[in-house]
Amino acid sequence: MRRELIRQITEYSIQIRNRRIESLFLKKDRSLSFSLEASGLSFDFSKTNLDDNLLYLLKSFLKESNFLELRDDLFNGGKVNVTESKPALHSAIRSNCTALVVDGSDVKKELSLEYERMVLFCQKVLDGELTGSTGKVFTDIVNIGIGGSQTGPEMIIKALKSFKSRLVVHFMSSIDPADSMEVLETLNPETTLFVVVSKSFKTLETLTNAKFVESWLKKNLKSKEASHAHMVAVSSNWDNIENSQVSYFEKFRIHDFVGGRYSLWGAAGISIMLGLGASNFKEILNGAYSMDIHFQSEEIEHNIPALLGLIGTWHCSFCDYRSIAIIPYEKRLEIFPKYIQQLHMESNGKSVEKSGGCLKSLKSPIVWGDIGTNFQHSFSQYLHQGQQVVPCEFIIGRESSIGSSEEQHNLLKLNCIAQGEALMVGHTSKNLLSHEIIKGNRPSMTIVYNKLEPFALGALCALYEHKVFVEGVLLSINSFDQFGVERGKNLVNKYRSELNAENLKLGENSIFSNFLFSTLFKKIK
Repeated sequence: MRRELIRQITEYSIQIRNRRIESLFLKKDRSLSFSLEASGLSFDFSKTNLDDNLLYLLKSFLKESNFLELRDDLFNGGKVNVTESKPALHSAIRSNCTALVVDGSDVKKELSLEYERMVLFCQKVLDGELTGSTGKVFTDIVNIGIGGSQTGPEMIIKALKSFKSRLVVHFMSSIDPADSMEVLETLNPETTLFVVVSKSFKTLETLTNAKFVESWLKKNLKSKEASHAHMVAVSSNWDNIENSQVSYFEKFRIHDFVGGRYSLWGAAGISIMLGLGASNFKEILNGAYSMDIHFQSEEIEHNIPALLGLIGTWHCSFCDYRSIAIIPYEKRLEIFPKYIQQLHMESNGKSVEKSGGCLKSLKSPIVWGDIGTNFQHSFSQYLHQGQQVVPCEFIIGRESSIGSSEEQHNLLKLNCIAQGEALMVGHTSKNLLSHEIIKGNRPSMTIVYNKLEPFALGALCALYEHKVFVEGVLLSINSFDQFGVERGKNLVNKYRSELNAENLKLGENSIFSNFLFSTLFKKIK
């Protein structure tokens, strides 16, 4: 049945390929009937070529892909990460349930206890009860991590500037020395707390930066022991923390059933809690939980994450639109496209089905984007007249997050509305020269939140998490592993061990890179 539905959707997509999207608006209630509201978010998908018939086919495709059962497994602790035989229980962190027993253990109890430890720790730091080695209160936090340990927390901290605590949060991810020094040169070592985040606690970039920071602390505090009071570790592998050759005065647990790119909700988000306060962090969780309930309970045709995922798969796999653009109309969401890029492409950037077979007709898109209105003066030209159709997902607030003038924010909203309409309608008057013609018929969707607040941002993040899950279900892939990421890491570690052992023989490490080795390491003897 699944194959038959793929065939039917393919054929129907061919039939409507040249249909003008604006023709669908001849039906007067198009805007209302192809829009939804949930968890404080509004979702408009009227500016796509979706119609009732296609919606029925896509809904049937999702059901035949075992969506209902897999969705239940996701929330109930089923081993949806089939390659590693693990559940994916990031949603349990933000859940209000009192218990969730998986393999005989109450994981909700474990998560709640760790959350309470986080709250207590953060309160002590914010109250000045917990201080640095010289007795001075902490004023700055540095999150040392990369990937999911950095992108999500940094995105949230920057998005919610209006809700910041007295602490200033910085981020250190790259092993480029310039990045590290740019962060450190502005900080007072006596009043800075470093939070080192790595799920495995084997991440080369993170551990390298941690050692560098420890040396910096020892030098500036003029004590070998003083650095201990300024460093906290967050990981799922506490043994690796103990063996890391860096001393930490406190450690927090990332549970093994929480993937890195989904870890901001728990201990990996402790920098968020320090930077925003425990109450605002809880509101982020509440917003995500609200979207979880919506995703769990609503029928597909009324389910925002389900429809967003269905339309995304239809665009990429059946319309051959190979990328999507995430365009938030709020400067404080400038990292949000990068966050979604990692979430989407690390989860679904795969070519092998769960069964072990190769993906053929179905595929996952490239994700990119920028904030509006900046994009209108950079890549908007490509979106309107480029050879490739790029579906756009616009994100905008009804109200400004900083209390700007109503006139200014109204202009921002008008820009968002105008871009969606321009992409759809184009410009094809008879008197235009060929280079002036804008063909239009390019789809877009718009997500609207009331105001950029903790609850709204939590709901928005959870929406995209579930959207990615839905697309993974349709592709029949495992969205929760990332073996491709590990290959480059393993090669780096191999070469690093050779270098540390001083047996690096230039040109012999790899027949593929002997020129690069001899060029980059020619001073090594």
